[in-house]
Formats: sequence, C-alpha cells, structure tokens
Amino acid sequence: LVKPSRGKKKKQQSQRDESISRVTLKNFFSSFDLEQVDRVAVNQLMGGLSLLCGGKKSTKLAFSFGLFDGRGATDKRKRGQESQSLNEKELFLFFRSFLIVMFSCCKQSLDLSAEDVSRFISETANMVANDVVMYQWNTRRTERVDFDNFGEWYNKGGFEIAP
Repeated sequence: LVKPSRGKKKKQQSQRDESISRVTLKNFFSSFDLEQVDRVAVNQLMGGLSLLCGGKKSTKLAFSFGLFDGRGATDKRKRGQESQSLNEKELFLFFRSFLIVMFSCCKQSLDLSAEDVSRFISETANMVANDVVMYQWNTRRTERVDFDNFGEWYNKGGFEIAP
C-alpha cells in the first residue's frame, strides 16, 4: 500500500473544493432559473448573491437596490431624478432575489417541492413589496420607493414582516 504524497493530497482537496464550489454555484444559478431555460437575470443573481458577501447589511442592500431600478440612466436624467427608486414590480424582484438565496441555504426547504418553494418565495416577496408601496403611498403619495424611504419603512416596523 502506497500513501499518496503530500502534494497529491493537496491537489485532491483542491479538486474536491472546486467541485463543491461548482455544485454550489450551479444550485444557486438553478434556483434563479425559474423557467428552467438556462438563463437568469443578472441583476437578480447579483442582488441575491450579494447576501453572501462580506460587509454591512445596509451596504449590501443599497448595492442590490440599485440593480433593480428599471429606468434607464438617460430616462432618470431627463426627469432630474438621480436617486434610484423602485416600483412595486421592481421591489418584488428585489425581495425575491434575496428570498431565493435564503431558501437555497435553508435545509428545511429541501423538504418542500420546488413548486412549493417557488410559490412561497413569490407570495412572500409580493406581500412585502405591496406593504412597502402602501406605506410609501400613505406617507408620500408616490408609488416609487427610494432606498431612504425603504429604510424608513423597515425601521418603522417593516422589519417585522420583511424576510
């Protein structure tokens, strides 16, 4: 019986780590590929995966928030709107991207069917987006929410329903 050399052990460990990383990233990609067409929206993937990055929660949320503003840069400049803001559909996608990653990392979701997980994620994202927009409408009479307004909603009780 021949023992593998130290260099060979490191190489095998490196290959295992690479394989685990590849499988993990493929699982995240598949979680975002809701229609199973081997394509995902890059803003949704980046927004969701930002949860896994180092740094402050508020910094990650602010970065991700900006990824979902569907208005083009020239459109915003024409109207004199430099700040990023989201409508209800964009808020839905913002929340759903985070929920997808959270469920992908949650052992309990393995006990559910893909359809149940998808439905739960969509229903929760829709409920939270609707609550934010209703708060925004009641306080400012506008349907677009900027990041500061989102933070205000969260701090005034939104944290109790937000994922």
